Amino acid sequence: MAFEDVDWTKMSRRLTLAAHKLLRGKSWEDAEDLAQRAIAQLFDTASYAQWDREKHPDLFDHLAGVVVGLISNRRQLASRRNKSLDDDQWDELPGKAPTNEEALGDRELAAKTVEILGAELRADGDHDALRLLECFEDGVTEAAEQAERTGLPIAQIRNARKRFYRRTEELKRRLTGGHEP
Repeated sequence: MAFEDVDWTKMSRRLTLAAHKLLRGKSWEDAEDLAQRAIAQLFDTASYAQWDREKHPDLFDHLAGVVVGLISNRRQLASRRNKSLDDDQWDELPGKAPTNEEALGDRELAAKTVEILGAELRADGDHDALRLLECFEDGVTEAAEQAERTGLPIAQIRNARKRFYRRTEELKRRLTGGHEP
């Protein structure tokens, strides 16, 4: 099937419905965004792997897999981030909401982590990871968006993200004495 033969309106709607179901019906806007990102990745062959027609002969199956990956990446990032959540966001997470004291401690740890991490990255001269820190602080969390914003190639962004996450986890361990916050 050639891309010209695809009814993109229909494909987008079908993919949005699938994403909405995967998000457990929480946000139609997020589902639309995920569907559009998956379709955009299909055409961004410089940054993303091309569609393997032998492995996924059905284009929808391939795009649905991309959506699953985007959702998984978003959840992993949320678990890695140590940012404070609004009260209504806690309802979306498994388990119970933290007490006010716990939430305050989490926010203080997050602020301290960002402050120290920024200083360490500047001292080490890791400008790519420092630019990622700025992206994360501004809410830019997707690698493709970070590449666009910083002007760095996607491969360089992915490598910087790995260093960034390692450094963040190492710093959180140091700040909490090796215990999970």
